[in-house]
Amino acid sequence: MAWALLPSGALLYVALYAVVPMLPGLERLFGTPPGSAHLGISLPFVLLVLLSPLVPRLRLPAGMVMGGGLLGVGLFGVLAGLAPSLEIWTLCRTLQGAFAAAVPGLSLALLPRLYPRKHAQMAGFWVAGNVLGGGLGRGLGGLFAEWFGERWAMVLLALPVAVIAWAVLRTRDRLALPAPQYTLRAWPLYTLGFALCCFMNFFVSQPAALPPRGPGSVAGPDWGDIFRLSGWHSRQRPGWCTGQTAG
Repeated sequence: MAWALLPSGALLYVALYAVVPMLPGLERLFGTPPGSAHLGISLPFVLLVLLSPLVPRLRLPAGMVMGGGLLGVGLFGVLAGLAPSLEIWTLCRTLQGAFAAAVPGLSLALLPRLYPRKHAQMAGFWVAGNVLGGGLGRGLGGLFAEWFGERWAMVLLALPVAVIAWAVLRTRDRLALPAPQYTLRAWPLYTLGFALCCFMNFFVSQPAALPPRGPGSVAGPDWGDIFRLSGWHSRQRPGWCTGQTAG
């Protein structure tokens, strides 16, 4: 399953972010007022954040959880492209976010187990792949929407996630992880992540989208990364994040 960690993260964020440049076209497609599609961006990431800390606690094989999450993202991405109304499209996007929560936190937690000698290096590649996926999603989403229309663009960019999900589920990996420990003693990491994500969202990555879209489009996986990183860090330096004495 190690081979799937990097591409699954990139493809996941391609599917989640692809709709950002499509929002005006989707509002015209559904015949709704400008700004009405913003929940299709906000709600998926709210659920991704809220559910991500819970996923590593599931007493199921990691491959099953990760593969099921990827399959849900792909499936509901395709259904979102076929949605007949804005309400159903928003529901499909929200469920995409719920299933997406099964992937990032678990992937990051698996890195030390699958790459014991170079987990820090692989964590850097993993984060870079996620960022690359978010950028590619925005670019390909706009390009595909112009070439094929918004519906086909969403379908085409969600299908690769379903394909890699099928490959992960076929491996029948039975690897399990111990339950993580979360604590507010990791507040320095939370604070740093919160400050960085606010800066990136409001001053770097989103300003070009704000005039036509409004502030409702500001959302991203960075919020979930704060909690996922703290859970991962607690396994690396338990004395700092959990109050336990290391060594």
